[in-house]
Amino acid sequence: KNRLLLRNREQNKQETRKPPLPCTYSLIPERKFNVHVFDYLVELEDGTNRSAVGYKTNGLKSLGQQEIILILLNDERNLKRRKRFFSYSEPLEFFRQLYHIAEKTQVAHGSSTKFVADRGLLGSSAILYVQMPKLHNLLEKGEESDCLSMVLLFGSEERQALSVLGHLRILGLLGHKSCYYPFPYWSDLQRTTLFQTCSLSSSSVLAMFTARLFLPCTSTITHHPLQKQIILKMKTHKKLLRKNEDSSDEPSFLQKLPRADIPTILFPGSIDDSADGFYVRNHSTGSFGQKKKKETMITTGISKHMTNALAQDFVYSNTNISQDRSMACCFLALVGQEDRSSTVNKVRMMEDGFFVHLSEQSWTKFWENLLTTDVSSNEDFILTDGMELSLVWVP
Repeated sequence: KNRLLLRNREQNKQETRKPPLPCTYSLIPERKFNVHVFDYLVELEDGTNRSAVGYKTNGLKSLGQQEIILILLNDERNLKRRKRFFSYSEPLEFFRQLYHIAEKTQVAHGSSTKFVADRGLLGSSAILYVQMPKLHNLLEKGEESDCLSMVLLFGSEERQALSVLGHLRILGLLGHKSCYYPFPYWSDLQRTTLFQTCSLSSSSVLAMFTARLFLPCTSTITHHPLQKQIILKMKTHKKLLRKNEDSSDEPSFLQKLPRADIPTILFPGSIDDSADGFYVRNHSTGSFGQKKKKETMITTGISKHMTNALAQDFVYSNTNISQDRSMACCFLALVGQEDRSSTVNKVRMMEDGFFVHLSEQSWTKFWENLLTTDVSSNEDFILTDGMELSLVWVP
């Protein structure tokens, strides 16, 4: 009873501090940097709405950055089971810090801010910055089309998963959890962690690999099942960021061909806008889910131990899906053939991506094309099972 009284008392205190919305806070007057706070309704795909409070920066463009939006669910569903309360002004101090961060480094799609333990903004362990989905309008004037959204992550494993599994896997899991395509642009302070029923190391075969490359934020990997084609689309010639989870050193840029005997995981930066869906690995059940823009799409699969992780059996269960569908992938794993004399390129679907064994000639050709700073030409690699891997460069 005492806890309930204290909880209600704290809620009343917080409610009395809330100013009428909308309102604007001037955070750094001399730089003309302010944050606009407003009421907002999140429209879910099942037709229901959830009330939220929104924050939008004004002044980051003067630094050559995109403006940033934070949407926090704040409806009655949350109030009844809220773990903690927050006033509208509580996130403002972080926005002030974010301005100074933006003065020194680029805040772009796929980048993140990580905190020690869970001492970040509103108890978060990390913040993931993502481009606002083009499928949805947030502000009446459409100003969000050039804005980044802040997605709050919770718990040490969600923070670590950014480096181990890539940010698209995290976004896919959040989208699967909230039944929202391609991913929720809001944050729910009361949601359970994505790794509540399993550990990060046991949730994915990707945890066993150490060589990871994070491709530019505009890159995409898309699977076209009917055409039996996997397309890696690159738009810019930027250095590839290499991260080794087991290393405490600063990330280094890849400047030469990686070792062919060590699998290298390529993480794309974005989801292709033309994709019909998005492969999602469901950690809790060991199955795989797909999201469709307007239709519910479920993909079932067999998730076995690491030794059998490459033998997946995918079944498309929605008969209404167009036969020319395309699915966004979360990663592409590459490794050289053990038999150096082999000229065959093998492929297997693995979790929400693909694992490809390249011949020695194909391995060299692929990486030389990907790493060159000159104008590159498109390359196609014939794979087993009648499939094809295409490296496509677009303006």
